[in-house]
Amino acid sequence: MPVIPRVPEYRELTATAEALGLFDNPVTIGFKQAWETLIAEKGFRLIDGQFVPIGNLESEELQATEPMQTADIARHLTALSRNNLSAPMQCLARHGFLDGSLSVFDYGCGKGDDIRNLQANDIPVAGWDPHYAPDNPRHEADIVNLGFVINVIEDPEERLQALQGAYRLCQQVLVVSAMLVNQNAPSGQTFNDGVITLRNTFQKYFTQAELKEYLSGSLQTEAIPVAPGIFFIFKDRDAEQRFLLNRQRSRRNVLRLSQQVAVPKQPKLSRNEKKYQACKHLLDPLWQQTLELGRLPEKSEMTALVEITEAFGTANKALRFMLSQVDTSLLEQTRQNRIDDLLSYFALQTFARRKAYRHLQAGLQKDIKAFFGDYKSALALAQSLLFRISSVESIVSACRQAAEQGLGHLDDDLALHLHTSMVQRLPALLRIYIGCAVMLYGDIEQSDLVKIHSQSGKLSLMRYDDFTDKPLPLLLERVKINLRRQSFEIFHYGEEYQPTCLYLKARYINEEFPMGHESN
Repeated sequence: MPVIPRVPEYRELTATAEALGLFDNPVTIGFKQAWETLIAEKGFRLIDGQFVPIGNLESEELQATEPMQTADIARHLTALSRNNLSAPMQCLARHGFLDGSLSVFDYGCGKGDDIRNLQANDIPVAGWDPHYAPDNPRHEADIVNLGFVINVIEDPEERLQALQGAYRLCQQVLVVSAMLVNQNAPSGQTFNDGVITLRNTFQKYFTQAELKEYLSGSLQTEAIPVAPGIFFIFKDRDAEQRFLLNRQRSRRNVLRLSQQVAVPKQPKLSRNEKKYQACKHLLDPLWQQTLELGRLPEKSEMTALVEITEAFGTANKALRFMLSQVDTSLLEQTRQNRIDDLLSYFALQTFARRKAYRHLQAGLQKDIKAFFGDYKSALALAQSLLFRISSVESIVSACRQAAEQGLGHLDDDLALHLHTSMVQRLPALLRIYIGCAVMLYGDIEQSDLVKIHSQSGKLSLMRYDDFTDKPLPLLLERVKINLRRQSFEIFHYGEEYQPTCLYLKARYINEEFPMGHESN
């Protein structure tokens, strides 16, 4: 099959598009113009096969012959007019921060389009801009957005002051975005650490790694990447904890309750079966909550506690009756899943040298008590797993266990290959191994396959041309991460290296994988 020249570009788009919400309403995607419009509505452009955030009006949109004096740099000319939310605001929305319960302050709001859009959705919001809204007060808010501001400030000291000033105003999370380096970035007169464009505006272009380092170093706290050129920096450690813990939570599908409750086969119902039918509206949600928690909920967590108590006398009696009517083996499975989630979370926070939280959120405290007994024991077990990733025997054993459970293919060299969608189903030790490796490189969601080199302390990430739909997808990119050396290499296929086909694709996926119409 011939290689289509633009396949790598569109494959890269597909790999990150889901995280940006581009497939939320796929019926609107059709021809090229509709696709480009949708990308623009999400606050990005597709340049050289990469998503680049649309943050500022750049120089190619207007003509000029000679750059003006640096003293006359016109920062306000970079402000965009938008009909939709900017890319950082859309990231906040996707992660559940714009439900109306939190206040928002737009630091450097430009022409105020984000403010108007948020106000139209009854979200408490205000903003300030040195040119368009200089008289507006700058005040604290739960969320502060510093959207595409630091990249247009030519003075590094003033840039730092803007960043730190915005961080002081946020009570929960600061979202910072900046322009990224790309081949189409306008050239201009070099000035300080950026360029003065033909429109006499300043632009500082970051790489993703440079931006993360700048934000983390300037604010002395961890900057968390959420999209190309967009980072969350949490001041509220509880909010950060919830965000990171939710990211680590397994994406396993909890089977629907209706499939787990014993259905009576006899025409005549027993006493317990009649009681279950009468209280089904209370027991079904309670069982669903139990499966999601991986443990029995406490009274304070039951949403219908009053009704449950009235029907059964006590909450404990209701729980015992519920357990007598369901398949409890499912609870043991979800319990182990939740334990693995928490161990992976605690171990990776240790690896990242993140400061310990002063206190844990209430739900997490209950999890720790139920699964580990106390916080000290949970940390000790997580750290023990973290140290075990250097043990070849332990990694080989975990890879064998995963392959026996149908999670990937173990080759003759004892390396485990699997699709990235199954990573959260692996044993905790392998999830930690992968988590430590990708912290050196970035998110694995843009890759299709993961290869755990069980005997060499390495991890490979492979990205293919249309993995889902093609029976023989072509290799486009391979990243080899060396945990022991704390380094990685990237290999691009198509020009420098001849792309190879992936054979026996079914080895690396399972029955839950969405097969395309051309897949075998």
